[in-house]
Amino acid sequence: KYYFENGNIEKGISFKNDKQEGIEKWYYENGMLATETWKNDKFHRSYKQYYKNGNIQLVITYSNNKKQGMQKWYYENGKLVAEIPFLDDKANGIIKYYTLQNKLVQGKYVAEHKLLWQITAQKGKLVNGKCISGKALTNSHLTKIKNDIEKVEIDNWHTLCQ
Repeated sequence: KYYFENGNIEKGISFKNDKQEGIEKWYYENGMLATETWKNDKFHRSYKQYYKNGNIQLVITYSNNKKQGMQKWYYENGKLVAEIPFLDDKANGIIKYYTLQNKLVQGKYVAEHKLLWQITAQKGKLVNGKCISGKALTNSHLTKIKNDIEKVEIDNWHTLCQ
């Protein structure tokens, strides 16, 4: 275990037979969990990243050290931002991006959660995509998304359908 100067834990790592195995946790200085990785010696792991308020931000699952299954991103309020299906470390399936928009309902603003766009990926190649409004996403959009996925980022994806 490692600690911040204020005495709060910074990180904790489990070992078995001198190999990292089990859960590795990193914390924010305020004591809230920042990341959590479960590992075993066969490179099967689950990675979770959290916001400072304790809500989940990102979940990635690995098998044989490759991304497998659905990678999920969340807004700070807990609503889903994006789903990216993976097969053998490559985006494969329908990638979906959701937006939160403030909508006036009975005199109060309510965050409306809805699908903004989706993209079809095949073995790491982004084939096509469209906004729910019907607008087709360009090759430039698809290249940006592909690069962001490789960097594990989702920067400015909300602007693609404007």
